[in-house]
Amino acid sequence: MNPVLDGVARYYEQGESVPLEDYGLLSNHRTVALCSRYGSIDWLCPQVDGEAIFAALVGTSNHGCWRVSLSEPTAIQWEYEKTNSPYPVLRTTWTTETGVAVLRDTLAVAETGASIIIRELVCVEGDVTVQHDLRPRINYGLQCPAWQRHENELDVYEFFNEDGILESTFFGRLPTLVSDIASDFYEEFSLSSGDEQRWELVLTATESDNKKLAATFVEAATDVSASSTASGMAGKWEILLNQSVTALKALCLANGAVLAAPTASLPEDFGGERNWDYRYCWLRDSAFSIEALLIAQSMGLVDATGYARRWRDWLCAVIGEDVDKLRIMYGVRGETNLDERILAHLPGYERSLPVRIGNGAVEQYQADVVGELMLVLAKLREYGIEETPHSWRLQKKLLDYCDANFERRDHGIWEMRGELHYFTHGRVMMWAAFNAGITAVETYPELAEDADVAMWRRRRIELREEIISRGFDEKTGTFLQTYEGQPRSVDASLLQIPQTGFIDASDLLMQRTVTAIEQNLKDIHGDSHGLIYRYRTDPTGTGNLAMDGLSGHEYPFLICNFWLVEQYAAAGRIEDAEKLMDQLASYATDLGFLAEEYDPEHGRLAGNYPQAFSHIGVIRAIAAINKAKTMKK
Repeated sequence: MNPVLDGVARYYEQGESVPLEDYGLLSNHRTVALCSRYGSIDWLCPQVDGEAIFAALVGTSNHGCWRVSLSEPTAIQWEYEKTNSPYPVLRTTWTTETGVAVLRDTLAVAETGASIIIRELVCVEGDVTVQHDLRPRINYGLQCPAWQRHENELDVYEFFNEDGILESTFFGRLPTLVSDIASDFYEEFSLSSGDEQRWELVLTATESDNKKLAATFVEAATDVSASSTASGMAGKWEILLNQSVTALKALCLANGAVLAAPTASLPEDFGGERNWDYRYCWLRDSAFSIEALLIAQSMGLVDATGYARRWRDWLCAVIGEDVDKLRIMYGVRGETNLDERILAHLPGYERSLPVRIGNGAVEQYQADVVGELMLVLAKLREYGIEETPHSWRLQKKLLDYCDANFERRDHGIWEMRGELHYFTHGRVMMWAAFNAGITAVETYPELAEDADVAMWRRRRIELREEIISRGFDEKTGTFLQTYEGQPRSVDASLLQIPQTGFIDASDLLMQRTVTAIEQNLKDIHGDSHGLIYRYRTDPTGTGNLAMDGLSGHEYPFLICNFWLVEQYAAAGRIEDAEKLMDQLASYATDLGFLAEEYDPEHGRLAGNYPQAFSHIGVIRAIAAINKAKTMKK
């Protein structure tokens, strides 16, 4: 059997879900699309956190896709072009028994500010038969758009939503309308060597997307596209490192917002309910993304200063003066109304239900968030990005917020939907927040004006004493996941403690904690192939709802394993760090992307994809190994 042809049939005729490993990423720093190895754009939201016009990713092709492929393919190869284009160009080479054709896909920005998908197919050898299948939808595949056709120099088709508002405009040859579906187009046609075909789909700009904003998008894309190779610094992980930078750049929007991932409801438990919408800007994740890009800058991979400034400006704008109303996450334009709802008409990726959009975690209090913001804002100062009056005022207000919420229990970094706790990780991050503020005024005395430094110092002392007395298990000599509750256990977030400066990675307390993590967070749900989970989903072994308030379980969380690499390297266990890094690198797709988790039993990626957290982990882990090797010399 022809495996390539079989894949096309299974995924686009029989309705099976395309493996995440078979998706590439297109981005224009305004929105993101996922394009499969088989030539189909299966996920696209004109507004990145808005409704999808192609939703086959979490449904079937009938929920919207745009496929350009060849009939009877025998081989497919793809890669990103090395180009001066400010936008990634995905190049897919199709081979058949009669010829070869190359498909180039780009998501760009038009002069009007509208996003535009450009697809160019060129026959480079022999003769080929092209299959062109366009199925635009509205409201996540629930409805077909109304459309009308104009005859100009090129065919022009306009698609409208249920309110009669123009959603998109298609330029180029369109196939014959399929009679039983109101907006489905399909045809087959032939190309000979030298022939080419071009299509464009322009996504209508909103009122705010004027030419000035369009220029900003192009400027931002150009500014952050200057990455180079790692000059051998990453060695065997060079491709993964470069693609991790590419992934993080793709998730950075020109207005400064940084996405956690471009997708919604890709399952953490295949067939289960752990399906979440990640198309928003978590303050924690966005801060870590900026920090990782700054680390990549120190490795000669990218100029991250533009990213960092835009993110800080976005942060100041969305939080503003209402720090007492701080959220852990925001919409890309600063929205706080991210109500979680279920799309019952979608069957879900691999029948994983429900398909959710919006995210209820927006209402949670998570004590660690201010610490992560303060640490990364301090990193900006280290990289020579000067404070503005607004940015430093925000940081002082964030520390006031920490003080006002000092006694509150929280949901933790893992967004537990169960009982509230004092999470040790969160308390350490609160310590790090106050420590960062104190360090700032000690380094830059002019920042001390109107700063309640005495309160900062008092809270820093109180937190250190509290963490050692309540977040520490005297019996095991380890840090604990929470101050209270049974059973008393560890979780992977404890691996971040040395990253804050609270304790050294080689400290005996940290070494014992690492041993406990290795012993307790592996092989929870069968053979994990040496990978750790972020926490035990059923710590009591009763089979009841997990500590996170959900049924089922998840797979090993990739960033936690990259944190373990970083911990090994910082503690001098370089051989262990490299061994685990090799294993993790093997899970990346052939384009160099990672999802949130990895299913070791079936050897596949799981969760939203590509995931910023995982690529942050790649950059940090490789940098830690390089640093450890340098110090050893």
